[in-house]
Amino acid sequence: MCGTKGVQIELVTIENHLLDELKKQINHEDIYKFCKNPSCTVVYFSYQNAIFYKDNLKEKTTLKDDDLDVKTCYCFNITKGDIVDELRRTGDCKVTEVIKAKMKKPGCFCKTSNPQGSCCLVNNISFIKKSKKIDSIGYKATLFQCNKNEG
Repeated sequence: MCGTKGVQIELVTIENHLLDELKKQINHEDIYKFCKNPSCTVVYFSYQNAIFYKDNLKEKTTLKDDDLDVKTCYCFNITKGDIVDELRRTGDCKVTEVIKAKMKKPGCFCKTSNPQGSCCLVNNISFIKKSKKIDSIGYKATLFQCNKNEG
């Protein structure tokens, strides 16, 4: 593992994202954390040394995968590609405003839909800022590469 302390998450999050055949490995008496280090392949780990990797999940994770089809908002199906498309079309991105509006109605369900088990707004803001910065200096080819110094 990378040494990151991780963020504690609820079992319902892990249960919703692990591949079905791995769910039997969940210890319901254990405490699990989410690894936020983008360069680490571990997604979930526990105090009793349970480890689940990004390829153990049903879908890709915002902080761990750079592909355009990766969701940045799991509740409302917004992807990194949606953000990049809007930035290229308009020069700006209103995704966070859309998410905030939808949080009011119909509401969000981040604990079960997001592999991080938490609200996605920070991830969206960070990805938009990173995309604007990289795009503005002409490095479109590296737009989706992880910055290993972030965490």
